[in-house]
Amino acid sequence: MTAIIDNITTNRTIGIELEVIRDANTTYGDLAEHCRNSLNARISNNSGIEAEGYNHITRDHWKIVSDGSLGSSGAEIVSPILGGDVQKLRSAIEHIRAICDGANDHVRINSSCGFHCHVGVSDLTLQQVKNVLKAWVKYEWVFFSFVSPSREGSYSRRIRLTNRFQTQSSRYESAMFQRIDGANDLQELISVFQGGSRFRALNIENIATRGTIECRLHQGTIDADKVINWMLLFSGLVDGFKNSRLRYSRLACNESQTDHGARGQLTVDKGIRRLFKNIYKNNAKALRKFYQLRAKNFNKIDGQRIN
Repeated sequence: MTAIIDNITTNRTIGIELEVIRDANTTYGDLAEHCRNSLNARISNNSGIEAEGYNHITRDHWKIVSDGSLGSSGAEIVSPILGGDVQKLRSAIEHIRAICDGANDHVRINSSCGFHCHVGVSDLTLQQVKNVLKAWVKYEWVFFSFVSPSREGSYSRRIRLTNRFQTQSSRYESAMFQRIDGANDLQELISVFQGGSRFRALNIENIATRGTIECRLHQGTIDADKVINWMLLFSGLVDGFKNSRLRYSRLACNESQTDHGARGQLTVDKGIRRLFKNIYKNNAKALRKFYQLRAKNFNKIDGQRIN
């Protein structure tokens, strides 16, 4: 598996959090040392990594902190602010590869672990934020096809469960679009979208304080390719839809395990293709195929040919 970066550029700032379970004999300090050794072997002028007590302080270096949701063996590998331009993005990718390689033999992943990705949106107007949120409303079900069914949990719930419209249909999209459009300011938009909880697949509560939105959807991973491709996908969602004026769909979304939906239904594969028409101006064919294969692996697409 290879991370897809050809023809893809983003000037978005990015932050990642990798939840892991430490091996029995691996302390926080040990894990930091393993990652530090990997960084030093690969990157002469790297940002470093330290084991710290639990905190939410944004550092200039990577850090390893405890994570109460994972029990006493849990840990979270947290990045500094990454990216911001193409050169910094490529440096971030090198750092992610080194960190994942350093941690790989000393941690494990279980279904309680998640991978959270933050993307900077402080430059967006209120209308542009609304446009991105409408895109998430429209394509959230497609994003769920890319991840393990275990992510349908209490820490990454679907946005559609924040309101009484429980089905993926034109009625649901229309209702959510109206609620998003009706928000007069950022705080009202957060209230409308989050439904009082940050534990959604997409969390926008940090827009006002940190200027970021957070995707909490992906299952835990220490696979650098999966990490890199996901952050490129999520960044692409922001830039691809910030200026789009979406209309609600008149097609019913079919999340059954088939690529051969009935007439008037939007299947997973068709949903993926529609999503990627807007992401990186349709120049991310390899990234699209990567996620088509992910959906197929999770039995959301049964077609044998992906092109």
